[in-house]
Amino acid sequence: AVMEGLADEPVLARSLALVGDLLSSGLQVDGVLLTTLLDVFAARGRAVKAAQVFELATGEWGVKPQVATYNAYLKALRAGGLTGQAVEALSEMRSRGLLPDVVTFNTLLDAAGEAGNDALMATVREEMRKAGVPRDAATFNTEIKRCARTKNLRYALEMLEEMQALGVAPTDLTYATLADACGKAGDVGLANRMSEKISPDASTTVRRMA
Repeated sequence: AVMEGLADEPVLARSLALVGDLLSSGLQVDGVLLTTLLDVFAARGRAVKAAQVFELATGEWGVKPQVATYNAYLKALRAGGLTGQAVEALSEMRSRGLLPDVVTFNTLLDAAGEAGNDALMATVREEMRKAGVPRDAATFNTEIKRCARTKNLRYALEMLEEMQALGVAPTDLTYATLADACGKAGDVGLANRMSEKISPDASTTVRRMA
């Protein structure tokens, strides 16, 4: 509830004042608390505030961020379209001796896709490969989402084949995103077939994508 209150305040200074109250009451601001706060900022698309809090927390407050902290920070930056800062955060993360995981790379990949930066997506893919981090369904879903936006149906279908070859099971979101890609590319028949693969238990949000 405290975290919700922090993110709902319209002015960053007020939010930081509340954190100051927590500090003065003897509550230690640690990586868990910071991660929670960043998650709330990410949910509300307040990337600039997230960046300011992250800088203050890892500086003045002395919080030592962990991988989960950086992942929350990256999500906030992605939500606000601050792709360049997200790339810088990856470098900073590594400089601290922290190894990016699949969530880290998926978030960066999605940020690049949302920005329409295909070159950066290629770079993230290569970095992921070099790091030996296996791709999961979310990785492929992000790739297919970008294909839907660019109407690149051929590559979207290649992604489906590749994920299946690697033993990564397609999710309802995979099929919904593929249906969207097919529809935007003008292949209504294939779009319908992909939609039929979506589970009846899929969320309304996912089903609306198809």
